[in-house]
Amino acid sequence: MRLVICFFVLHVLICAIDAALEKPSGCGSDIGCYSDCDGTCKFVVTWKENGGNVDFELSLTLESGGSDQWIALGLSNDQEMGTDSVTECVMNGNNVVVAKSYNPGEYNSPLTDASEGLSNAQGSVSDGVLTCTYSQSKTSSNNEIFNLDTDWHLLVANGKASNGFKSQHSVDPLPLISPDTVDFQSTDDISGSAVAVMVKVHGSLMMFAWIFCASIGIVLARHYKPMWPNSQVLNEKVWFTFHRMCMVSAFITCAAAFIIIFVDVKKWSELTGATNWQKAHPYLGVIVTFFVVLNPIMALFRPHPDAKRRYIFSWAHWLVGTLAQILSAMALILGVTLARASVPFYCVWVLVAWVAYQMVIELILELLDCCVADNSRRYYRDGSLKDPRGSVLKKIILGFHVIVIAAFTVACIVIVAIN
Repeated sequence: MRLVICFFVLHVLICAIDAALEKPSGCGSDIGCYSDCDGTCKFVVTWKENGGNVDFELSLTLESGGSDQWIALGLSNDQEMGTDSVTECVMNGNNVVVAKSYNPGEYNSPLTDASEGLSNAQGSVSDGVLTCTYSQSKTSSNNEIFNLDTDWHLLVANGKASNGFKSQHSVDPLPLISPDTVDFQSTDDISGSAVAVMVKVHGSLMMFAWIFCASIGIVLARHYKPMWPNSQVLNEKVWFTFHRMCMVSAFITCAAAFIIIFVDVKKWSELTGATNWQKAHPYLGVIVTFFVVLNPIMALFRPHPDAKRRYIFSWAHWLVGTLAQILSAMALILGVTLARASVPFYCVWVLVAWVAYQMVIELILELLDCCVADNSRRYYRDGSLKDPRGSVLKKIILGFHVIVIAAFTVACIVIVAIN
């Protein structure tokens, strides 16, 4: 019995090893390759010039579950989906269909003649790997089939299929876009994916605005008004000057990030392939930006501190600022999970840690104000106002807060920028 079990386990292990998709040994010398291989491979695309044709092979490691799947190779003159010539390899039960299609925009449309420009097309599924091979003529009179004597970016996507029809493509780890254009007359070995620089700039600016500027500015306004009663900076109270500096910086960087992403996307972002939660990101971003613009406008028209209805402004200013802070944290967390951000998932936990820290530090300051400091009374010494009780501890907490917030900001921006 033990012998049978051992044989069965050994057989499973051998099958698992055989099922692994490996990078061809000829990549970079005999054939051109684009893959995501790093120990294991999710996909491999190869090409080789063959007279007036180019021979292609597309391979995909299938996800568990046994459902039909597909892999597609797109040719694009930029690093975005839209105006792309596509060749797809689609499972339909035991059959594999190779066909041509086109991306007019952020969607895919089959060609009238799905086999136009293709020859020797065939596909198979073996040991958990979907593979298809085909030859494509270098030139075509059809504008939706791109000439292969021109260099193009490669777009690789995959997803589920049903009855020979493709479903929405997956978002992790595909689709990927080659960092540079590809010469199909070469045998280059390519890996990695194009970096959406403007997306990363957008994310970095938003992180600086909300993790650093807003976190410090809001704490100053809520807990440090009674501090430094005899000092001024720029002819204003100390807390107000630094609060205004922080919030103006947050306004400028947030507005810049908002403009940058709209310039980059050129329209409202549909976030094709994202989950419903992720699709909330642009809506949250617009609401947050509206609040960011609204609050300083309200501040310009605020009543005098001794005005009868000053409390209305104070509550409105607090409410808009608090909502903006909460929604910005949600937008940041959703933003780093988007495919175009190309950010590792652990960045979400760094942001969650920042939110938890912000809640704890404000709770500590609230307890300190309630239990130690008596901010409703003014203390005099030698005819001058002096700091309320607990001021030394509050100054230490503020210095600690600035250091921690700066560390969170640097960590998040570095994670976004280098990945």
